Amino acid sequence: LIPGQKSISMRKEGKVDYNDKTVTWKVFIDKNKYFGQISLDGFEFYDNLFDVGDYIKDTFKVGKTEDALVSKTPTFDKDKIETDKNGNKVKPLTYKFDNSSTTPIVIEFKTEIKFDDFYLRNDKKESERITKTNTAFIRKDKEEYKAVGEVEIDKMWTQKKVIKGHYVNGYKRPYRKGASEKGEDPDYYYVDWTIEFNHEGKSLENVKIKDELLKDTLGECYLEFAHSKLEVWDGKGYIDTKRKISPEKDPYISPDKESVYNIGDINTKIKFTITTKINPGGINVDLEKTKRRDFKNVASVIWGKDGKLIVEHFASMSIGETILTKDFVKDKGSYI
Repeated sequence: LIPGQKSISMRKEGKVDYNDKTVTWKVFIDKNKYFGQISLDGFEFYDNLFDVGDYIKDTFKVGKTEDALVSKTPTFDKDKIETDKNGNKVKPLTYKFDNSSTTPIVIEFKTEIKFDDFYLRNDKKESERITKTNTAFIRKDKEEYKAVGEVEIDKMWTQKKVIKGHYVNGYKRPYRKGASEKGEDPDYYYVDWTIEFNHEGKSLENVKIKDELLKDTLGECYLEFAHSKLEVWDGKGYIDTKRKISPEKDPYISPDKESVYNIGDINTKIKFTITTKINPGGINVDLEKTKRRDFKNVASVIWGKDGKLIVEHFASMSIGETILTKDFVKDKGSYI
């Protein structure tokens, strides 16, 4: 046995924050019950962050208890990757204890979750959970103690679709004629776009959806906002919230165009439907009987404490004579 091996016990835990894309790690260092108070003078705290994400500046704290933590300055270089004696890549976070450090000790710090560990970019599945394991050490000469921490991360995703189950002139279409009972003009075509988000039901702050309505690829027709519907998941199905949400300008996201929908705080999966009218832009012929026009529409879901977390997905649809002989197939879309 390493001398002193049984004198110190360590425990590590982590908690994911889905509103700032971070993990808060806590390391608890204490004496074992058969020993008195132990000095950590000369010990070094060491944690390889290469796999879990970079240390976030000014989040490292040390104290006797979780309620008495004091900011400290560790050593970490996010631009430097080292190699240990076993050939493994390391990005070490280190901290030297001073002569006033005695058990019990609590260390707390945050790491940033890597891009590919936080966002799901796959059309073929709606969820993915990964596990991140991280080991913290304290070392002095030949003494070494460690604690293994683990967190599970549910990757964030969104999906945008066009409702395509409409029948126009006997064909299934991704658009429909306006419905008078919905306050729509029956002389125009309408498109229903759906956006699903927060599949795992996380508690998310300040959710906004940016959806800029563009002209078709020929630059002739364009989409106009008609109305929207916000539904929330209750465990069995979607429930209509009856909220009337219209697009607005946003000074940070869309200062010039009314293209941002303020959803607010959520804690369930949501489905947001935006109904748009196809404005023919002066074309006086039935759009189904003219040349094909394609519309591509991108939805960006933004949320978090600083409004910088974002997932995107696009869908597209077409109207015109070249699609009259076949059913519409949804574009697979693209994740950020």
